[in-house]
Amino acid sequence: TNLNTKYTELKNIDIVLTSPLMRTLQTTERVFKNINKPILVMDCLKEYPQSDHICNKRMDVGSLKNIYPWFDFTLINKDNDWNDSKRTEKSEKLLLKRRIEILTNFIKKSN
Repeated sequence: TNLNTKYTELKNIDIVLTSPLMRTLQTTERVFKNINKPILVMDCLKEYPQSDHICNKRMDVGSLKNIYPWFDFTLINKDNDWNDSKRTEKSEKLLLKRRIEILTNFIKKSN
């Protein structure tokens, strides 16, 4: 049984925010496929840390749009957070702080 058939509060959702990482997009699609609400993809929702963790590298925007054409990718462009080599913990925390600020500002503007 899918979560989207068990969770009765899905009808009360106005918008879905999701990370652009493939496993997150797949889960978002499965859970929210029948609610007919906007699904906004945001880079600031990617996992911590970003560097040197191949599971946190996302596909390019064009490919993602082809796979999930009903998702809104207008807030992402190039994957600027990904780095092939490991960053310092301090650097990763600064990037995380920046992503948190982006999300916080988005929420404030939406209210």
